[in-house]
Amino acid sequence: MSESWDRSHDHVVDGNNMLHALGLVRPNMKPEAFQAARSRFVADLKRLWNGPGHLLVCLDGHENPAIAMAHRGQVVSRHLETQFSLQQSADDLIIQLVNETARPDRLTVVSGDNDITREARRRGCPVASCIDWFEWLQHPSGVSRSAAANPVPEEKPSAMHGLEGLADALKPDIELQQKELKVPAIGSAGTNRGGSATRKKWTDPLKAMMDGAQSLLEQTAKPAVLPTRRVEPPPVPPKPHGPIAPDPLDAMMKGAQALLSESSRAATAPRPDTPRPLRGAVDPGHAVDDIAGMGLPEDFINECRQIIDNEPPKPLRYRPHGL
Repeated sequence: MSESWDRSHDHVVDGNNMLHALGLVRPNMKPEAFQAARSRFVADLKRLWNGPGHLLVCLDGHENPAIAMAHRGQVVSRHLETQFSLQQSADDLIIQLVNETARPDRLTVVSGDNDITREARRRGCPVASCIDWFEWLQHPSGVSRSAAANPVPEEKPSAMHGLEGLADALKPDIELQQKELKVPAIGSAGTNRGGSATRKKWTDPLKAMMDGAQSLLEQTAKPAVLPTRRVEPPPVPPKPHGPIAPDPLDAMMKGAQALLSESSRAATAPRPDTPRPLRGAVDPGHAVDDIAGMGLPEDFINECRQIIDNEPPKPLRYRPHGL
């Protein structure tokens, strides 16, 4: 904490703003619990503030005038006093005190309200935030409350620091294994059957273990290569040789269509031996059918013609083509 304030100056504190900033109260808190938290806060200020300057804590009293009148201007200690507002809020009371002071440079204003801090700076008063001021009040030497509560532990040197520490820690075990296996130390010479000194090759087990681990890490770091499988294209069917045989279903459909067309033309064609056509065409715009060509009995045909001849003609709404 780099900021510091002078205890010989007078300090005015925004009490409600300080209570909320320190987390001592919360919204929708019961009045009894709020008053208990406020009393504990004032008791802490009495314990921490020993002057020589005067400390004034301004609290809101306009919402509960009975409590404000009972505790208005209460002197807590020699250098500490609480002041409840009556007709105005505590913010307005602090701004009034800032404007009325004759020595604004010796009045430190502690608040987080923008209106209060703006007016205090305009008048030339030192301004402090609630949390910084309260930590300074607890630790005037400059050590913050969080740093004093959580000191950084001293780092102890590790017995196995890096590979060098690991080799030093395993050195007794390696020497014991060398003695059991009768392996000469590095740089020593052995004796062969002929009596001449020969230098035996010895592998450091620690180095071999580290090399194996490094090789395993390199292999696992490489991306896995999956075998590729060639996909064969589907076989192409051979082309037929010679003329393609006609589709029997298509041929049958064409034959049926030709037979229907021939039957329709034979049924609608007029007979040359017909003396006169039957009045009234089957379909407008087509030739009149011959009643004699319909295969009906002769007496039925004569009766129909007699009825048609005796019936008076009716006007047609449209005149078909060919009549």
